Amino acid sequence: MFQFINDLLSKDIGSMFKIVKDIFDTLHEMVVLMEVHNDTFRYVAINKKAYELLGIGDEVIGKTLEESRPEAAVSFIKPKYTQVFQTKKPFVFEEKFVVNGENQFGETSLTPIFLQEGECRYILAISRDITDRKTREREMLAANKRIKESEQRFNSLFYENEDAVFVMDVDGYFSEANAVVKKMIGYRKGEFLHRHFIEFLESENQQEVLAYYEEVLQGKSISYEIQVRHKRGYLLDLKIQNIPMTVDGEVVGVYGIAKDITKEKRTKREMKEIREELQLIWDNTSEAIYTISKEGVIQNANPAFESMFGWSIDEIKSQSVPALFLDPETEHEKSYLELLAKGEDVVNVSTRKKRKDGKAIDVLASYRPVHNEEISLIGTYRDITDAQKVQQKLIRSEKRYRKLVELSPEPIVVHSNDRIVYINPSGVAFFGGQHENDLLGKSIWELIQPDSIQKIEERISWLIENDNDEETTESADLHFRRLDGKSTMAEVTSVSAEYNGQPAIQSVLRDTTERKQYEEQLEYLAFHDPLTGLVNRRMFNELIDQSLEEAKRYEGALAVMYLDMDKFKNVNDQLGHDVGDEILKQFAKRLEENIRDSDIACRIGGDEFLILLKRTEGKKKEISSIAKRIFKSLQQPYFIQENTLVMTSSIGIAMYPGDGLSSKTLIRNADHALYEAKETRNSFKFYKDK
Repeated sequence: MFQFINDLLSKDIGSMFKIVKDIFDTLHEMVVLMEVHNDTFRYVAINKKAYELLGIGDEVIGKTLEESRPEAAVSFIKPKYTQVFQTKKPFVFEEKFVVNGENQFGETSLTPIFLQEGECRYILAISRDITDRKTREREMLAANKRIKESEQRFNSLFYENEDAVFVMDVDGYFSEANAVVKKMIGYRKGEFLHRHFIEFLESENQQEVLAYYEEVLQGKSISYEIQVRHKRGYLLDLKIQNIPMTVDGEVVGVYGIAKDITKEKRTKREMKEIREELQLIWDNTSEAIYTISKEGVIQNANPAFESMFGWSIDEIKSQSVPALFLDPETEHEKSYLELLAKGEDVVNVSTRKKRKDGKAIDVLASYRPVHNEEISLIGTYRDITDAQKVQQKLIRSEKRYRKLVELSPEPIVVHSNDRIVYINPSGVAFFGGQHENDLLGKSIWELIQPDSIQKIEERISWLIENDNDEETTESADLHFRRLDGKSTMAEVTSVSAEYNGQPAIQSVLRDTTERKQYEEQLEYLAFHDPLTGLVNRRMFNELIDQSLEEAKRYEGALAVMYLDMDKFKNVNDQLGHDVGDEILKQFAKRLEENIRDSDIACRIGGDEFLILLKRTEGKKKEISSIAKRIFKSLQQPYFIQENTLVMTSSIGIAMYPGDGLSSKTLIRNADHALYEAKETRNSFKFYKDK
């Protein structure tokens, strides 16, 4: 075509332009022919499509770009014409046209047209309509954005959900799960992925859940509660929601959401037990209990009320309370009502009440106002008609109580004026005595460790100020001194009492020495390796993060060493794990002996160890010196069970800040350096030496 145009250019101008325009008008693309003179570009010919897209007509023929087009359009297109003219090479670009208020896009190619002398005299612009393609591209970008946003929302809902979320295939095998699943049931991903859900259910629940699963595969969402056994063996109550994953109308998998409702279920069970216990008390207590409504009539009464007064519950309901009153007691009852109106309790007042048969009985009455929409008062009556029987019961009760105290496995001490006036056999044993006389009359302060004296003084003062047999102190762990001088600990609860007619304080002690030691041991094991006594990975991570914060704050330096023993497995295989364990302990001891007190040695597991060198100068020479010192110590023979062993080790070293800014990066890079060191064994490598 361009040869054809070159041929046209050899014709006279009038004939040439007419032929060019006729040809261009037959094309669907926008076609513009520009004449070039230095940096000036003039319109020579344009077709009908150009009229439509550029909004120009024949009036632009012979005019320059600047004379024909808006300034913005000239700024955009003229550099491209200039480039084609100067380079004499075609150029392709995309541009936007506004036609009837709508955007259209074209892919425009600029092609230089040369005279026979090789001079670029014309530039042919042909613009192909790519609006549909651009629209599809925008739609594709928008679709991709929506897909990405959808994936992000899904990932947020899936992986950041507070509940356990998992995916199963149509056969019931786990294919994905978030981190909450491990936290909830104790299994790592690798331990339950690609396993069937039935493996984690109790046998009595399997058929029920399989039936639910079949319903989900039919496209129905199902919610149910089930018990699942934790990896450690205890049962969890879970609320499960299964949702079908549907693609093109076909179920291709199942989403699962599990919520731990163990506490809720336990609370419901406890509440049920409490209600049952309260109902049991209501039904079986010997005290008559009744409730008064806001209208001042009996709303309900327990069976003991019926037995005590002879009225059935149906008979007494909706009856006015004065039906029970005897005339001489009416004035007393009015005074009680005045107290109740003020919101005060009336407790254990002796009064007389009338039975259905008219017989008067002596009762011990208590009234308590209730702030409730239906109930205004709860009243209780205890029949004390036979005072002698009550007294005998009290005497027998006191004897039983004393016997219980004597036989109690928990130490019980009564002191008055700071002197022990009573102690049971368990208390004698607790303080290391042989007989109660070893402790009777002794000052309580002789048996209390200094760190607990203030607490006990405060508790005694509180009891004296409250002076109420019903008030007990909250339990507290206190330190005591035995007769042999040894320290012991007990959880103590105290109450005001009376002993031989004198005010006293009675304390019940529960020996917690072993429990405290056990708790301390558990706390130690949570942060230390049980074999070597070094800190474990969990504690090491906390300490290195703290050290990094300090180093960042003060622009300091530190280093991480990653160590393991060369061919340690051979020792275990040939000499046994007992020898291997002893080597590990001695290895750990040598590490600690060759680092500063401020540095940290950690056992990761197996024969792998980490060392954190804090507050270093950040120089390899300094770290190399420490590594050599450690090597020298580790290469000394190990004498174990008549065996003399020489072990070598490899060390990888990463330095902050050069080798990483986070604990994770430093440990990983030290591990990489260790890998390099193990190529030659019995050597150390810096990460930057790789």
